[in-house]
Amino acid sequence: MTTLFDILVILFVTAIAKAYADKGPFIQNTAFDSGEYGQFVPETYLSSSASAPRTNVFYEQTPGYCSRDDGLLVMLTPRGFAVPAPAPMILDRHGQLVWTDPKYAQPYNLQVQRYRDEEFLTFWAGDDGVKGHGAGVYYMLDSTYTERYKISAGNNLDGDLHEFRITKNQTALITVYQIISADLTSVGKSAQGWIWDGLFQEIDLETNRVLFQWRASDHIAFTESNWGPGTLGDTRDDAWDWFHINSVDKDSRGNYLVSSRWLHAVLYVDGTTGEVLWTLGGKSNNFVDLSGGHATNFASQHHARWHDDESSITLFDNSSPGPGQPSAGVWLDLQFQDGDNKLKPANVTLRHRYLSRTEVVSDSQGSMQTLPSGNVLVGYGMNAQYAEFSHDGKLVCEVHFAPSEGFGTASVQSYRVMKFAWVGYPNTRPDIDQTDGMLYVSWNGATEVRYWLVEETDTETDDQNDDGEEEEDARSFREVRRVEKNGFETIVSTAGVKKAFVRAVALDKQGNVLGKSRIVPRGELRLDQEESDSDSQSITEDQKDEGKQQQSEEMSSGVTQRLAVGAMALVAVSASIWVGLCAFVGVRYLARQYRFNLLPVRWTYQEVQMAETENNDDMMV
Repeated sequence: MTTLFDILVILFVTAIAKAYADKGPFIQNTAFDSGEYGQFVPETYLSSSASAPRTNVFYEQTPGYCSRDDGLLVMLTPRGFAVPAPAPMILDRHGQLVWTDPKYAQPYNLQVQRYRDEEFLTFWAGDDGVKGHGAGVYYMLDSTYTERYKISAGNNLDGDLHEFRITKNQTALITVYQIISADLTSVGKSAQGWIWDGLFQEIDLETNRVLFQWRASDHIAFTESNWGPGTLGDTRDDAWDWFHINSVDKDSRGNYLVSSRWLHAVLYVDGTTGEVLWTLGGKSNNFVDLSGGHATNFASQHHARWHDDESSITLFDNSSPGPGQPSAGVWLDLQFQDGDNKLKPANVTLRHRYLSRTEVVSDSQGSMQTLPSGNVLVGYGMNAQYAEFSHDGKLVCEVHFAPSEGFGTASVQSYRVMKFAWVGYPNTRPDIDQTDGMLYVSWNGATEVRYWLVEETDTETDDQNDDGEEEEDARSFREVRRVEKNGFETIVSTAGVKKAFVRAVALDKQGNVLGKSRIVPRGELRLDQEESDSDSQSITEDQKDEGKQQQSEEMSSGVTQRLAVGAMALVAVSASIWVGLCAFVGVRYLARQYRFNLLPVRWTYQEVQMAETENNDDMMV
């Protein structure tokens, strides 16, 4: 027979057994930006060794704007002396981790690109300590995060970190740096000087064959550089990086748009001869600036791209060294004397300049991307922030993934920051950890999980083989609880679990099974003390990192509040039940006095379970 105490326990368990998750972003937190929590504030987890930067929403035009659902995920590659584990990384709209893989050390330029009607994650990884550029390879991962392509530079050269651009012709554009001997008498140096030359290659992705190669020193005079050799250029070990190529794009005519940091210019290169057809910006600018010099005074720019049927260009203007204005995204409209032929430059106009609220100056790196909504996303390279703007230049969201107190120091940086739609189905199993009756569940890279189903069973024997494939198993699993996925790591109480072992099952929004975790012991839920003790111990495992204590305190506070809410619910329910019983006794007395019938009132444990199951089913609608 179900007693009143049983009912109260069930209701108490229901009150506290809700899923909660990792902490997510700060909102306009001045302590974060002043560095009080450390130079890099990591989000760590119990079920996974992954970690991610905890972000701070510095500005949003309306509350919640930065976390609105635009169908896009944030792609970045945090690195720097304050970042413990540089890795390619995807964050969701709330700033919480979706995927990362630290085996790709020192990554750059994470984005989604389409090749042969399939979406790929693409990025560069390798040695980035080669004086402002890199020596590495380019990776293409499919939706299961399997390496499908690994591309190298051709002609026995090293692939540089700055560019990996898949063209409409299904080829790839990459940048290359090479040390060669050069006559530097034109810039006051030796006739047997040394330079880092800037090259790009167009590569066949299936064969890795070089289809086209262009070399800056074959077409441009050294005197065009705005970065003089100084003490450089006398020996091979001190080669002069005179050109510094950092982006390449290809147009419908087969010609190339090349960005040179030290020329402070964007070049239009013939796709057959390699001849420079015209120059925008720099010492040899060919355009009339109709914006009072503001359309051509960009400096050290990055990420030049064609837009509007190749009649406009976007780029990130580092503006350093330069006219002293803050770094910003820039949109430029071009006009030509010969119209669509684009061979005779005429005028250039500044359409918009996208300036962040912090007005930082980024000495290196940076990106500007147009989004499907028409908005513009700007990444600030060596400064750990990205900002979104309306098309006409109005700031709508600014996010910091490290304290602004460290801006300018390169303590935390990301070469580019971009946003893309991405669907990931990892070929791994969901991760699970159990501590003191709390389940910590995550699945690195799984974008389609909407619910976690907790199931109980009597034995620990797994029903999947080493490849994660289902095997015949007569054992029964009973559903205990279904909760919405919340953040990267969802945390669920085992309250109400009767059997010794549990597992977590990932479900999509239609309720289809995506994956199953390993089986773990149920553990004992410790209601007699604050569960934050165990949470705090695990979270502070790497307490050397500044800011960890603040995070563990938040977790402790969250669990304590959950228990307090449960206790208050227990008291409230108890009072309500006693009032209800008194009313029931009174009604029964009146019924006997005036001889009318009452329907029997029965509240069983099974009915409470059925009610809970119906609530869970409602979440699946």
